Amino acid sequence: MLAVSPVHRAVRRLRLLPRQRPAEHGQQGHVPHPVHQFMSPAFLICCTIFLTTTIDAATRVMASMSSKEILSDQEPSVTSKYLWCVTLSILVLGVLLVGGLEIIQALVVLAAIPLLAICVIMNISMFKAVRQDFPNIRAKELLYIDTTKPRTEE
Repeated sequence: MLAVSPVHRAVRRLRLLPRQRPAEHGQQGHVPHPVHQFMSPAFLICCTIFLTTTIDAATRVMASMSSKEILSDQEPSVTSKYLWCVTLSILVLGVLLVGGLEIIQALVVLAAIPLLAICVIMNISMFKAVRQDFPNIRAKELLYIDTTKPRTEE
């Protein structure tokens, strides 16, 4: 059986591609629920809005960081934002064309490894801060909640 990509399924749901016929071995063809007729386009619209705003924010940040002597209340130049948008788009398309989603998944995992160390350091510092702010509370008291005793306001 051929694997069908999510994009192909989404395009087929929008009725831009012809529907495939049922299999010959007695299997029934998939009949979509009527909800799919408005949920699939709504999902595609939400994805488009999410990607547009994400790329806009990323290009604004990269343009601000690459501009010389820009103040915090100033906007970067439109040319700089367009340049970063085109550069980011070419990078993403290149990665997709070279290796597909497997390469993107590997890049996401590689980018997450340094963040894991940062999260561990943040947790350690949070526990130290809580221990300094509340020196009389022990971990056993925090982990066990006695529901039989009525709560008293302090």
